[in-house]
Amino acid sequence: MPTKFKLLKVSGVKEEWESVHKLRALEINGRCLVNKFIESKLKCDIREYKRIFKIFKMVAAFKRVITINHVKSYREDSKIKEIIAKDGHSRISFFYFPNSNEDVICVLPFWKGNLRQDDPKQNTFFNSSIVIMNSYLEASLT
Repeated sequence: MPTKFKLLKVSGVKEEWESVHKLRALEINGRCLVNKFIESKLKCDIREYKRIFKIFKMVAAFKRVITINHVKSYREDSKIKEIIAKDGHSRISFFYFPNSNEDVICVLPFWKGNLRQDDPKQNTFFNSSIVIMNSYLEASLT
């Protein structure tokens, strides 16, 4: 059975923030892990929620944001980027939709906690994000 993808508005993002990019959460087979993660942070950890949204505002308002404190690439050649909740533990992978100045697609959330930089769980998070991104791009371009 083929994977079903759908783009949803990211929970809590206001349209006025989206002056350059529209932030979208990827729903996969009826489940949207990004929105579920954001909603859980709103209920249980408002400081972490605010940290995430500070970065969402930057990503939506600027053509490209790459700063080691807020957004970084998985690898130099990677299309997958990581939103980093500065001084927090939340991470959300995303990519800029190719040939579009509009859409930023949020793929997966990740709770880093006290993991080391080279922890296998973080590599799994990025590798899963890459596989999902490639599957989505293949499905959307056919």
